[in-house]
Amino acid sequence: MHRKRSVLFVGDGGNPPILKSLLNDRQIELHAKVKPASVKLSVFSRHLQYFRLAAFAVFSRRKFEAIFIWQQYVGLYYFMISIVYPFYPRPCCVYYIIFQAKPRSLVSWTKRFMMIRMIHSQFVQKAIFLSHCDALYPDISEEKRVLLSTYTERSSYIEERLTNGFIRNDSDYFSGGVNNRDYSFLRRLAESMGDKKFNVACLPKDMARMSPIPQNIHVDCHAFGDAFEELILSTKAVVLPIEDPNVTSGQIVCLRALQSAKPVFITRNNFIADWMPDIASLRFLVMYDELDELKSLLNGFKDSDLHQLGLQARDYFLRHFDEKSFYRGIADIIEAELNRRQ
Repeated sequence: MHRKRSVLFVGDGGNPPILKSLLNDRQIELHAKVKPASVKLSVFSRHLQYFRLAAFAVFSRRKFEAIFIWQQYVGLYYFMISIVYPFYPRPCCVYYIIFQAKPRSLVSWTKRFMMIRMIHSQFVQKAIFLSHCDALYPDISEEKRVLLSTYTERSSYIEERLTNGFIRNDSDYFSGGVNNRDYSFLRRLAESMGDKKFNVACLPKDMARMSPIPQNIHVDCHAFGDAFEELILSTKAVVLPIEDPNVTSGQIVCLRALQSAKPVFITRNNFIADWMPDIASLRFLVMYDELDELKSLLNGFKDSDLHQLGLQARDYFLRHFDEKSFYRGIADIIEAELNRRQ
């Protein structure tokens, strides 16, 4: 009987139990160290947590045949620490790579330079992208990059609430998230739809971008986890104004909305077709270009229409978004890398 090969999973998220079960069937043993880095933490505190996870991976890797990193900044710190401590190198895969290019930004240029150096280094064998439209994707060699756009996850809180609880519509539209959102657009939309109520869950810095805040917008800067999902459950539809249509974002909110039986209206972008190839035929996930177009779309739906679209959204979610299928893709990548090293 062959000895099980061992892999270390390190990061701030994911569902290691599912991946562990799938890898166990392939005679691969998974050990996980996951430390969620809430957006409630300061930037310094989050990155300190990423650094500690990376350090753990570097100084523990001698015990494992491969390393899987969930979070690009953990991967970046793993690379930087490995330069100083290059001992016991192991095959390493980094999931996920998302890069937003900002013209004339020294920080953006530095991040791009370091990310490319990390991926092309001897310490990282595979970098997993969510979209082929990512700004870094063309800069990475084909043998290093992997496109895995099937990300999905399921909220147990939403399932419990739908099964056990009475849910009241407290808002007409909900919007939320912390990355790549155009909240000034949302303010203009609310101003043009004064008879509608908007709930927004964002950070204080995003709240400032909506000032002056119209009376029909309620902003919650402390809605995280279950509280964030409750705001989705208690709305009629979700609106996601994306700032840069080339930067993958909003997937988690989309998943929560579809699972909660809510239609989604999102800025036209270049990444969602990678994730949902049949989006052109989906009536419950609508892309828009301009404010007037979105306003016209929203005004064209009655509450009963949004409810029916929401039921279609949940049905689609249950039929298409399978966590095992997503993690099976990750297991394939890990197994292939291990087999290359035999």
